[in-house]
Amino acid sequence: MKLRRLLASATPWHTLFGKIFLWFWLSSLLIMAITNVVVKSVNKPFQLTEPTDIQVTTLVSHAHRVLDLYDLYGEDAFAELAHLNERERIQVYLVDENLTVIGTPRPPRAVFPLLAGLLNQEQPMIGTWQREIWMGPASIELSGHPFHILIRGIAEDADLPMASSYSESVIFAIALILSGLLSGILAWSFSRPLKQFRLASQKLANGNLSTRVGQSLTNRLDEFGSLGRDFDHMADRLQNLVSAQQRLLGNVSHELRSPITRIQVALGIAIQKAGPEAENILMRIERETIKLEVMIAQVLRLSRLENQMQDLQKKRVDLNQLLEQLADDAHFEAQASHKQVVFTPSGNNWVCGESTLLHSAIENVVRNGIRFTEENTSVDISTRALTFEGCKKVEIVVRDHGPGAPEDMLERLFEPFYRAVDNTSDGGAGLGLSIARQVVTRHGGFISARNHLSGGLEVVIQLLDCEATGGSDADAPCQ
Repeated sequence: MKLRRLLASATPWHTLFGKIFLWFWLSSLLIMAITNVVVKSVNKPFQLTEPTDIQVTTLVSHAHRVLDLYDLYGEDAFAELAHLNERERIQVYLVDENLTVIGTPRPPRAVFPLLAGLLNQEQPMIGTWQREIWMGPASIELSGHPFHILIRGIAEDADLPMASSYSESVIFAIALILSGLLSGILAWSFSRPLKQFRLASQKLANGNLSTRVGQSLTNRLDEFGSLGRDFDHMADRLQNLVSAQQRLLGNVSHELRSPITRIQVALGIAIQKAGPEAENILMRIERETIKLEVMIAQVLRLSRLENQMQDLQKKRVDLNQLLEQLADDAHFEAQASHKQVVFTPSGNNWVCGESTLLHSAIENVVRNGIRFTEENTSVDISTRALTFEGCKKVEIVVRDHGPGAPEDMLERLFEPFYRAVDNTSDGGAGLGLSIARQVVTRHGGFISARNHLSGGLEVVIQLLDCEATGGSDADAPCQ
């Protein structure tokens, strides 16, 4: 492998610099080649080739014909030649010693360079320019004056080479297509790996620590390959660090449960033996111990969810029934703080999931709302059905009437041990919303928080809808 990379380092094609250099160099060579063809085509817009014996015979026969006409008509032979040119496809022209072209119809001025090229030849040649085909010269004398004969038009079945005068617009179109193709390949060679890096980084940022860019990038020998290997190494390190942190958190929490249990047993004995003066202090210690036990239980649950150590037994769950029972229990507890919990159902909603975990997750959100809503207000729970790109979902909205949260902290509310309000007197450890997010994510759902326009915080949970038919059993496993 080291030898392969060493050899590759000496090959410019395996580096971004080499690719950019070679592609632009090839493009420049292509442009120069096409420019050279265009310049030659402009400077010499015609082609001269040697005629066949049959074509030479045709030229000689027309020369004899001119001589016969001159012998027959004298000076009027030129007029008679003009009449013949009008009737026949092959036209004959005379060029005198002053290089004056005699004959009709008059050839276009653009063909004069071709005629000059033919007159400079020592033997007959065929000249082509666009659709003009000329042949000559053949020398004759009329009344002692030298003339050159040129004929215009050759038989359609004559063996003529293709003219090399290309249209400038066609050449430009070819150059445009080829340069665009080369540039497109170059752009694609850069954009494809960059797109792979972007998708992989998005997945990694969304919490999928097992994301890797794959061997299609890591096996490359250029800078993209080096970047891909560094990215995968970074992802490995990050996954190992987070896994180690989660294992440590779970292990410590598990180990703390045994001494806390012993503390609670010792507290029970101490309360029975202590006098009235120490009873209040011991009761306070017992309450704090209970809070610590609850927090450790939450940490253990969060650790199991994050490490996917808890398998989900998904079934069809009647969401309205679950929320109604949850709201009744939470309302009973909230009344002690002069608060209410109100559930407003909307239609029949069924979801696929484990009812115990879903109940726990939504209950954490509701309890968080009860904790922060103002006295004599309510925590409102509502549902509605959604359809997005053909996928049916159920949205659960839990809204309180508290102070809300700063906009830049809304996403952090779901981080473990994070609290928007630095207050521990309510017993919150900042784990409830984290557990809720893990549960919702494990169920293929989505959870987010936002501030309500009229005040308070809204937590939105979206779960996949599990449509129940008329005879469906609520306890039947989801398909």
